Formats: sequence, C-alpha cells, structure tokens
Amino acid sequence: MKYLATLFILFLCSGYIFSTNVVINELFYNPQGSDSGYEWIELYNPTENSVNLQDWRIEKAGTGFTCCFTFLSSYIIHSHDFLLIGEEFVSEADIISSLAFQNGGSATDGVRLVSPSGNYTDTILYDEPNSNALPDDISDIGTDFAPNVSDSHSLARVYDGVDSNSSSDWFDCYTPSPKSSNILPIDLAVSPLNYEETVSGYILFTSIQNLSTFNVDNFDANLNFFVDETLIAQYEIPYIPVGDSMSFSGEATYVSADYHTFSVLLNCNTDNVLENNKSTVSILIGVSPIILNEVMMKPLDDDLEWVELYNRDAVDKCVDNFFIKDRANRKITLSGTIPANDFVVFCKSKQLFSAYYPLSDSQKVVEASTWTSLNNTTESLYLTDNYTTYFDSLIYDASHFPQEISYERKNPYTDNSIEWALSIDESGSTPTRANSILPMNKNIKINFVSIQKQDNSLVHTVKLKNIGLHPILNTNIEMFVKSSNSEFDRLFYDEISLDDTLIYSFNSDIPLNSYYTYKYTTNNADDMNEYDNFCYGFYNDNSLPFVINEIMYNPQDNEPEWIEIKKNYQLSELDTIKIVIGSHILSTNLPNCEYFLLTSSQNDAEFLFNNYNLTQIPLTGLPALSNNGNLIVLYDKGGNLIERFEYDPMWNNCIKGTSIERINPNLIASESNFGPSTTSCTPGQKNSLYTQIIPTQSHILIEPNPFSPYKLQHTIINYKLADGVNKISVKIFDLKGRLLKTISNQNVTSAKGSIIWDGKDSNDKNLPIGIYIVNLSGSGLHNKIIYNKSKTVVIKK
Repeated sequence: MKYLATLFILFLCSGYIFSTNVVINELFYNPQGSDSGYEWIELYNPTENSVNLQDWRIEKAGTGFTCCFTFLSSYIIHSHDFLLIGEEFVSEADIISSLAFQNGGSATDGVRLVSPSGNYTDTILYDEPNSNALPDDISDIGTDFAPNVSDSHSLARVYDGVDSNSSSDWFDCYTPSPKSSNILPIDLAVSPLNYEETVSGYILFTSIQNLSTFNVDNFDANLNFFVDETLIAQYEIPYIPVGDSMSFSGEATYVSADYHTFSVLLNCNTDNVLENNKSTVSILIGVSPIILNEVMMKPLDDDLEWVELYNRDAVDKCVDNFFIKDRANRKITLSGTIPANDFVVFCKSKQLFSAYYPLSDSQKVVEASTWTSLNNTTESLYLTDNYTTYFDSLIYDASHFPQEISYERKNPYTDNSIEWALSIDESGSTPTRANSILPMNKNIKINFVSIQKQDNSLVHTVKLKNIGLHPILNTNIEMFVKSSNSEFDRLFYDEISLDDTLIYSFNSDIPLNSYYTYKYTTNNADDMNEYDNFCYGFYNDNSLPFVINEIMYNPQDNEPEWIEIKKNYQLSELDTIKIVIGSHILSTNLPNCEYFLLTSSQNDAEFLFNNYNLTQIPLTGLPALSNNGNLIVLYDKGGNLIERFEYDPMWNNCIKGTSIERINPNLIASESNFGPSTTSCTPGQKNSLYTQIIPTQSHILIEPNPFSPYKLQHTIINYKLADGVNKISVKIFDLKGRLLKTISNQNVTSAKGSIIWDGKDSNDKNLPIGIYIVNLSGSGLHNKIIYNKSKTVVIKK
C-alpha cells in the first residue's frame, strides 16, 4: 500500500521505532449510545514475522486489571497485519467475544495485551487521575495517560505499530478504522485566493496552514493553480510544522477579456478535511457575456414568473455557479449551460411554463433550483455568481405594468445605452426568442441633456444617437414650447448631419413667470421608429406647477405618515419629480391626477387607499417625518427648483392626528399659507382651509334677513376675514346685551365661510319675534389681530 510505504520511509527517516511484538493498535470502548455489543479492539503485528497468539490474553482495568479475553487455541497474526476482536454487532470482527471495556470519565482506566509468559505487555492507560494505581508497561504506577475519547471516537495509535511507551503514541480519532491503518487527524487549509493585476496578466496568491496537531511532511501533497480549468502552476508541499503556514503564488499571463475563474486546489492523501482544500474567485474582464434579457413579473399565476438570460458570447457559458438575487437578498438559483448567442428561460415550474407557452423552445427552458417571487412594484434584480462577481442588474417599478406583458431589454448586443420597455409582441412576451423591441435597421433616438441660463438666453442641449443597425446621415431637429396649460408652439428648426452620436446645443430667449415645457423632435423619412424621436425639457420661473399641499407628520396611533402633492395644472409630459425631505432624496412618479399621496410602505399605501376612499393608491418611499419640522424641497425631473420650505409643528398647533393644510396652492409656502385642517385631514381632495383669494377686509353678511324659525326657516351668516386661518366665535345677543346662544366658540376655520342659524336659543327654543344682534369675533391663528363685527338680524312671524 503506497500510504503505508510512505509512512514506513517517514518513520525510518524520523527515528520512530516499531514495536518488536504485537501491539494494541486501536481501541473502541465508547460507542454512541449503549456500548454493549459494539466495542472492539484492534491488534497489529509490526514485525517481519508471523506471531502465534495462543495463550495471549487481553486484560481490562477499572480498579485493577482482569482478563476479558484469552486466545485458547493457535491463532496466527501475520506480519504487518491487523486482527479485530469485537462484540456481537461488530460485523468486521475476526473474533467475536464480550469485552465490556471501561469508559473512563472519573478515574484512569486501561487495557493491556499480555504474552503467555507475562514478560511482555502492551498497556494503554486513559483518563485520570490514576486513583487505583494502575501499572504501566514497565509495571510502575502509571503517570502518563492517553485522552478519554468522545462518544463514537476510537483511541488510536498515531502511527501503526510505533510504540514508545508514551501517551503521545495515541490520539482521539473521530474516524475509527477497524482492520485498516489509522487515519491521522491531518488538516491542511488553503487560505482565500487573492489576485493582483500586472502588465502581462495576474498574480494569484494563497497560503497553506497546518491546522493539525501534528507536523506534516507531505510526500504526496501538491498545490495547483488554475485559470478556468487550465493548470498554470504546481508546487510540491514541503514539511509544515504544527500551526505554521507557507505562501505560494502563480502567474496567469495574457488573460483574455471574458469571464474567468481563478482557483487553487490542494491534493493531500492524508488530509481528512477536504472542505478547506480549495479556494476559487472569479473575475469579469470587459463586458458581461451573460445578461438579463426579459422578465415576466406579473403573470396571472405567480407560478408562471420567469427570467430570460442571453449569452452574447461566441461560446457556450455554464451558469452552475450563477444566481439572481433581489433587493432582499433572496435568490433564484441557476444551473445548466446557455448556448452561444442564445437565450435560456429560468422559471419556477418548467411543466407549467411549457403548458402555458407551447410555442417556446422547451430545450431552452430550465427549472431554477430555488425560486423567489418577483416583486410587482419596485424591485432590484442582480445577476451574480457564487464568488460575488457582478454581471448585470435590472431595477424596475411595475406598479403600473399590465399583467401578462413582459419587460424586455431593448438591445442585448451593447451596453452603451441600456434601456428596457414593455414587450410589444402580440402574445405579450417573447420567451426563448428574440425580443420584440430589438433595434430596427434605421433608427435615431433623441435624449434631453440640459437647459442652462447663460447671459440673456437659455442654452438647450440634446443628444442624438444612431441606435439602428444601419446609420442615418442627415436629419432635422425642432423645438416647441408651451407654458402652463397652453398648446405647443414651434420655436426652433435646424437641419443637421449625423454620424453616430451628436451632442447638439442651441439658444432661445428666457421666458418669464411661468412653468415651461420644451419638446424636442427629430424627423427623417428613413427612421423606422417614431416613438423615440422626441423628448422633453422643463424650465421654471417663479411658478408653482405642483406643490406640497398637505402634511400628516404626527398621525393618530396605528395610522401612517403621509404628504399630499397637488398639481396646479396639467403636466402630462412630466412623469417624475424629486423630493428632498431632510437628508433624504426621493425620486417618484408624477401620476396623471390632481392630488396624490406619498407614504412609507405598501401596507401604509393600502391602508390610506381603503380608509380614506382615495381614487389613486399612494406612492411609497416616504422617509420618516419629524414632529419638530423638516426641510422639504421639490424639484422637477430637469432639476428645476419648484419650492423649498420647512414646516413648523406650530402651523397646526402640534395637534396629533390633524394635518397641516395649504390654504392656497398657488401661493408660496409660508406660515401664513398653512394651518390645521378643520376636519382632521383631507387626503386626496380639496383642503378644508382652501381659499382662492384671502380678503383684504373683514365683513359679515346675513341672509335671508329677516327670517322666520316658526316656518322652519334658517339664516346664513357669511363671513370673510383678512387672514388665512382663524379662530372664530359667533354669538347671539338680545338688544339688552344678554347672551342667548353661542353658535361657534374659537373654532378654527379658513378665511371665508358660512354658519347656519335656525333662530333658536341655547335651550333649543324659537326666539320671540324681534331684533337680535349677531356678533362675530376672530383672531388670526398666527398673529394677535382681533376681529369683532356685529350685525342685526330680524326674526319675523
């Protein structure tokens, strides 16, 4: 046996001495569970001669040595051979006998092999203290003890047949080996592989550490460096003392642009722990060969979700080490091979997929090892491998995506402009085949870059790019402008030459006092796609196209925080805005409705939608609002500032569960333009404090006057106050100044309002026919101005 031959050479070189007689080589005295029937002892003959064991005996000791087995007849153990004596359930045993060895645990126990004459013994004492004065091999009281082994472990010689009469000959063996060489607890570990780029390639670095309790001299051990599956360097492993380590490196020259794995593998015949003998890293040089190409995140049945990958390389690619993770780090585990320049769909159930998509190529469909559900709202998908190399990603918001329509990558052949769009295929998706929105033969795309003020004009910059498979050399460019809710008027026209990509700038006058939308278009008769021939830019000058209209920063318990945004006029071309709240920056959609809410989570959005009868489900992503006030800044998608202010909890008197409402959405945000809602809150509708124009003077109008409560008539007290938010009191007096009824007492209201009086006193009785005084007094919510107006009213029969 090669291993034994190697050890033999090792012992000769190292001065180890083989016993000159048969020895106990391995002892199994503590099986898992009940010991009875499973104990065994292994003898070994390390000599060059066969030995007859007749009349030899095995003795065991607790308080003293007693015989547990005797060779009553001739039994030959041959040179360098093993003999196993075991109890009834030891299937490999050469001899069956009851043994019942002591387990140790509180004092020294022992086992010994004794020759017929008694002149030779091989004794092993294990555990301590030796309170019973058990003798060792030379009949002295034992002072050197082998360890007491754990359940299911054996007590084994470090080297078969090597006996120095020392406890160092023995070890706790967690891999018992009856009738064969003992398995040493050798563990060589490879450290994580690292690499550095050089002029000609990469240098790979690792080290090997000896984690064993023995010095290791590895005649048959070697360390191999690989790039992919190609060996680039190999080293023989020299002597490594206990706890020491040794460093190695390998050079990988001229590594091509592609996806590669660098690995190091330790081969060692005597290593018992193979899990730490290999280390692998990966590297992506250049563009990714494997990309995300199409995603079905909103099928009718969640079990029909799928993701398509595309291999844009000229060779097949194995993805056994790949997975797709979402933003919660849940994984879709991939496997198999993607053919060169081809597609493979990974799904939750191949059977369901094939039944639902009968026209797809079943050979290009793989059932993922593990699957995680794709989010139907905002989601992030990352294609990576087990070594954390990143290949591709997709971030989407499918809140407004229709069901059964896939999301496709527009051009899988290049990373110059990565764009995604809903499939336009008549079936709604294109699994295992080319996407429906691949580049056309001739196609020019225009993108907005910037609008900047320069001296007395605006500088408009756009980018035109040939994204078709064949170029278009000439085209024209136009610009149109509109303000507020007006129509577009053409403002600019030019004919230009185009090669591949052109950054084009031109000037226009600076418009004033409104919000302006600019539409840029390019036109060419050969262009096969008109849907990317226009883009929009925006410019704001002292206008409020959309505003923060209501803030619920301190809601009732178990209700969410939210803010409401109101569009003051139609902005169909503006699809996203940016909101800064404190230190948080949030980009969000701008829905096509007058009012919409922004809250923290999807659960909060559903709560608000269901409990406040909203027509538009709120958007999510709102950071926590401070009860001490927050800075809020609004921008459009072009970076134009819309408004900037810091709300103050005193604007609603710090009332829990009451929102801060904007009085007039067309006026700037200020203390005088906000106040507490008179109905706790008004999400998704006109504010309770809404006032189009705040009067400059206060007055009261009572009509009808006179009126008759005896004919069930009412009068209406209409008021206008010269402040946005007020606390008002309305009281009825007789002509002698006696208070008859209080209709309103310091109630918060807007600048204008109406109060109905039925002509009754505080006891709910009709007042007599006559003349009465209606007194309205009020104070502004944010100042000390007092209003006090009185009018007479007549009650008739």
